[in-house]
Amino acid sequence: MRRVLWALLLFSILISGAPSSTGAQPAAGKPCKKVNQTKALGSVTLLCVKVGGKLIWRSQAPKKTSGQTGTSPNQDSKNYTIGWICDGVADAKGARDSKGVEIVCVKGSDGKYAWASREEIERAKTAMPTGTQNTPVDTTPGDGKPCTKPNEEVVTAQGIEIACLVGSDGKMFWHAGDQTPRAPLFGNANIRASMTVFPRPQINKCQPEPGQEYQYYRTGKSFVIDPFDSNHYFTTVERLGFFESFDAGATWVPASTEGLLFDMKKADNTACFKEIGRITFDPYTKGRVYLLFGGTGTVNAKKWQARGSGLYVSNDGGKTWEFLTKPDMHSSVGYLAIDPKDPKTLYMGTSSSPLSSTESDIGQAFVTVGLIYKSTDGGQTWKELSTGWGKHTRAYYVRVDPDNSNRIMMAIFQTPLGQDPNNKSASGTNLAAGFHVSNDAGATWAPLGSSEAHKLSVYNITVSSDGKGIIFSPQQTGIRTSYWSQDGGITFKPTTGLDLMLPTFVPGSNQIAYAILEKGPTSSSDQLMRTTDGGNSWSFWSNTPAEMQFTLPDKLTSQQARPQQISFDPKDSKVMFINGAGGKIAKSTDAGLTWKLLTTWQTFPEMKVTTR
Repeated sequence: MRRVLWALLLFSILISGAPSSTGAQPAAGKPCKKVNQTKALGSVTLLCVKVGGKLIWRSQAPKKTSGQTGTSPNQDSKNYTIGWICDGVADAKGARDSKGVEIVCVKGSDGKYAWASREEIERAKTAMPTGTQNTPVDTTPGDGKPCTKPNEEVVTAQGIEIACLVGSDGKMFWHAGDQTPRAPLFGNANIRASMTVFPRPQINKCQPEPGQEYQYYRTGKSFVIDPFDSNHYFTTVERLGFFESFDAGATWVPASTEGLLFDMKKADNTACFKEIGRITFDPYTKGRVYLLFGGTGTVNAKKWQARGSGLYVSNDGGKTWEFLTKPDMHSSVGYLAIDPKDPKTLYMGTSSSPLSSTESDIGQAFVTVGLIYKSTDGGQTWKELSTGWGKHTRAYYVRVDPDNSNRIMMAIFQTPLGQDPNNKSASGTNLAAGFHVSNDAGATWAPLGSSEAHKLSVYNITVSSDGKGIIFSPQQTGIRTSYWSQDGGITFKPTTGLDLMLPTFVPGSNQIAYAILEKGPTSSSDQLMRTTDGGNSWSFWSNTPAEMQFTLPDKLTSQQARPQQISFDPKDSKVMFINGAGGKIAKSTDAGLTWKLLTTWQTFPEMKVTTR
């Protein structure tokens, strides 16, 4: 340590008064645009080369000219003057200034490079206090430190990806290029924490078995329409990518992944996209959109599915993304509720245990006191609310009352494993399936009601914009009944014999809703049902798109795909969508009477994103 301090002290004296560099200019290690492009900087020539899949400038050794000796470059009194700024990558060691003094480009305590006398530097080394000359050399990879294997790439403890480059003096050094802590991805502390534990994503073949394409490539709950621009759509397709449309679904382009970190990759080192939980536009803030990139486990628990998984936010309409999930938070995110009176107040629903995921221990739990994380600063900090949790439970739906920000409702889904009293794994605390409510902004919670309907595992649910209308179908063994409420869930009434799938209220209405009734003995197709009295009675409206059916006669040959979501244009409820597996999105412009298939997994553009 004393050796370092002596060197830094000498160097600080030598470069005092050195002018600061101004203006952006090419420099070794910085990005360039065209392979083999050259650029002359004084006596140094830069060459654009490809290293680790990136184009960067690399310096070439100065060419000797008549009258030159040794390693001395062409004399340039501006560039080769003791105390003046130099390029720590490009400038060859062993240069001489205008007086013939041998100088070296060294890095000072302020992080800047400047020319210093080699003789003074060597004298400082020999003048160090006794016992400091043999201080062990730090071989930990880091930006600017020596390396031994050209083009080797590693990730530092800070999550920065660096490559081993060869300098103009023939010596090798680690360099971070443009991946500085200020970059959108590596500048995020949550990303760095994730990459420190998991430097690389895992390999996944990322394709279904032949014939299973239409039950794979799911779009889930990810199809969404920009509330400020009805022509702007987002969707994700499992394993294929993340897409957006700017012309109401007529054409699609790959969406930006700037700032996203992936946990899976294909053999060609490109991202394998997992099924996205949801995409949620902030209806109160233009350009703000949230991506629920769900995983399993926490980074601190060293679960690889947690790598880069959790909640992301974009404040520029999806051009760049910021990762908000902390390393101690469960990366399983299923629902996000935004306080209408304060859009920076967020309630994020999670699950207690893995529920279902590759290589997960279903008996392990990743929460301590509850199933909702709350933030009051737009996701920069979080608190796990004391909702309680039970066996294999998930906060499937969360809602903030637009008239009373203190009133929060959550609907709990519980897997059959959790419903089985003989299953001892992940026993949890005291939270059961069904509806629960808080009247103090999440501080305390209680059951919403005491009826049997209030205690059912909630899976398919819709709530009207005013909160009064609720329709849900439970996922409970032996129950094929849907329930409805017109008093905000205080009471529920059954719709006997109708097991309605994907019930969805029309925007702005607590009376009109649609749902899908699976094909029965007397019908040839799944049916789109409609209610005009809040769920009390239902009538046939139309057949669902032939390409999208819950009932699949032959999964190996059928191109039918299971629906996963019903949605509406927020500005025109006659424009209606059903999306599901197989990358399929169907659109109706007459409130669901007729349908046109917009996409399948084969119609989306190819998306290749190099993983980090």
